Amino acid sequence: MTIGIDLRILARDANTGVEEYAKKLLSFLIPLDKSIKYKIFYNGYKKIPLDYEWARAENIEVFESKIPNKFLEISGRFDFPKIDRLLGGIDIFFQPHFLPAALSRKIKRVITFHDLSFERYSEFFSQHQKFWHKRIDPRGQAKQADKIIAISKSTKNDLVDLYGIAPDKVQVIHSGVSFPKNIAEIEKKSCVAKYNLPANFILFLGTLEPRKNVLGVVKAFEVLKNSQKSDLLLLPSPQVMRGGEQQDLKLVIAGGRGWLCNELFDYVAVSKYKDDIIFLGRVLDKEKEILYSLASVFVFPSFFEGFGFPPLEAMACGTPVVTSNVSSLPEVAGDGAIMVNPYHVDEIAGAVKMLLDNGNLRDIIIEKGRERARQFLWQKCAEETFDFIIGQEK
Repeated sequence: MTIGIDLRILARDANTGVEEYAKKLLSFLIPLDKSIKYKIFYNGYKKIPLDYEWARAENIEVFESKIPNKFLEISGRFDFPKIDRLLGGIDIFFQPHFLPAALSRKIKRVITFHDLSFERYSEFFSQHQKFWHKRIDPRGQAKQADKIIAISKSTKNDLVDLYGIAPDKVQVIHSGVSFPKNIAEIEKKSCVAKYNLPANFILFLGTLEPRKNVLGVVKAFEVLKNSQKSDLLLLPSPQVMRGGEQQDLKLVIAGGRGWLCNELFDYVAVSKYKDDIIFLGRVLDKEKEILYSLASVFVFPSFFEGFGFPPLEAMACGTPVVTSNVSSLPEVAGDGAIMVNPYHVDEIAGAVKMLLDNGNLRDIIIEKGRERARQFLWQKCAEETFDFIIGQEK
């Protein structure tokens, strides 16, 4: 059997949850059955090298072309060119993300849907993004697919409710999380020096865009700093020392700029705590685990997530997490994090303060977070994905 895999999403230099899913899933999927042949469709007029160990496996062929993806996004809706023919023949075409792909009638199509945030919260997207989604027609692709993988129950419910997809066509297969190896002290010191990290900081990590509620994180940090100043005036001297140490608390924001992020930077520029807010920009994959492990608390009060990798990654690293009680986040985090209403800044600040001040609660959340993260393994995700794609075909 030959399975085609659409990896156009890895051709761009991006590092969102979609790319993370594709890279990690394939590293576990490809070795499962070496009798299965995989043909990778790796296309783009300009693309970064597909430099992964799994891409060099014996049962993989990589077909690279320089057709502009914008052309394929448009022409795919007119049913040409047939990608299965470009690949020299396949039985099934697996797409880790919905992108238009013209296929011959006999070819079965399996698509992973990560979320429908662009349907639920269109106000969080730029006009360019809205036009892109209209051009690639996710609804039409969902209807054309023979099978759909939803990475959470939340996403499956949206596919059924918003697109009218039959529930038995959609399989929920949770993504996985990578557990950190022992991080050498020299690596930690190198990361601290590179970014001039403070000793005590709250961390947010994710793309800087309105849906992630990064502005809410900043406002909650301001509330927290103001409350700590008030505590200093009221507490007796031994506790004032601890309060004084908390006055050194910083907010570290890591992640690349997304659309509509100017409001965030404009707000921070005039904040009285702007000197306590540190933007790192996009960080390397190997630096994420170090940042998680160094942070006092990880905060991720997103308005909407199809899955939400960062909270789970932080939990796996033993960092206490504050996240939202909406969309897929309760489904993923379970009792391993403190849940808050993302629209209530005071609630976000209060949850962070509890974790900073209450050592017993902090230890409980850390242990529950680790236990919860152990339920999300890439090996399990790959096995379930393999079984769902193959079905009765082999």
